[in-house]
Amino acid sequence: MTAWCDVRLATQQLGGVLGPLAANAVLVASLAQVLGLDPGGSAPFAALLPLRIGGATEAPIAAATNAAVIVALAAACTYLFAALYGLRCRMLVHWLVFAAFGAPLAWLSIEMLARIRCDWIVAVLVAWNAGVGVAWAVVYRAEHANPSLATAALVVAITALAWPFLCLDELTLWTTLAGLAVWDVFAVTSSLGAFRLILNERQRRIWMAEDYELPAGLLFETDSGFSLGSGDFLLYAVLVGRSSMRGTSNAAAATLGLVAGHSITVFWSVAKPDGDSVPALPAALLLGMLLYFAVASFIAPALRASLPLDVVYA
Repeated sequence: MTAWCDVRLATQQLGGVLGPLAANAVLVASLAQVLGLDPGGSAPFAALLPLRIGGATEAPIAAATNAAVIVALAAACTYLFAALYGLRCRMLVHWLVFAAFGAPLAWLSIEMLARIRCDWIVAVLVAWNAGVGVAWAVVYRAEHANPSLATAALVVAITALAWPFLCLDELTLWTTLAGLAVWDVFAVTSSLGAFRLILNERQRRIWMAEDYELPAGLLFETDSGFSLGSGDFLLYAVLVGRSSMRGTSNAAAATLGLVAGHSITVFWSVAKPDGDSVPALPAALLLGMLLYFAVASFIAPALRASLPLDVVYA
């Protein structure tokens, strides 16, 4: 009976996040196509990497270095947030989260309007309203917005946050995703991990009935009580969106692996006797990348070689 209840709860929790995840992945994949991004790297973010990808010998070293810098920046920002949250710097924390959701969308709006030669005054006004409006709906949803509007705003904000990742060269991007999956394991499971420190402080404040919750938007919570970090949402969408730049079959393979890995994560979280948090990235990202590379490197070339030339494979 207990096992059946666990399966039923896990299914409910999985169903609660699949809709927003699918919408987010479609938007990110569409963004990559609209902007015409190059899998080898696109402006403006590819130029900001410490090392450029060169020949076959230097490429792995450059990609590993770039990925290490990105993961280190992500870790530093997370520890900074944990420190500010622990010190009860409420106003600063909220403004930082507000800027993190609003600024990328404003920048992306300017980029897209510039491509259609829009007047710069109009572009700035549209970008400002888009960034502020979406960030307000996400961060202050508990007081001012209904859950549906907040979820839609979160999906739009995460789509904009995915833009820098889509601009990375392919080797750096996949190395970065693998590095972030490893970081997620440490950050969630280790007593010194940044996410663990934040979650412990949050739980302590709940027990003490202190009125100082995490800013809305950092956690996506379903009606069944399952929580998924917005960073997990972001990287899930990046995986599918980047795979779509190499064709529909590659995107489908990555999506299948992602859903399978996320399902494993959900069932794992439900089956844990202590109800503790589990890292959401490793299983989903690694299975998604595994299927992507299997299709891109082996299955698709084999099909092209064996089937008639007049059949087109995406």
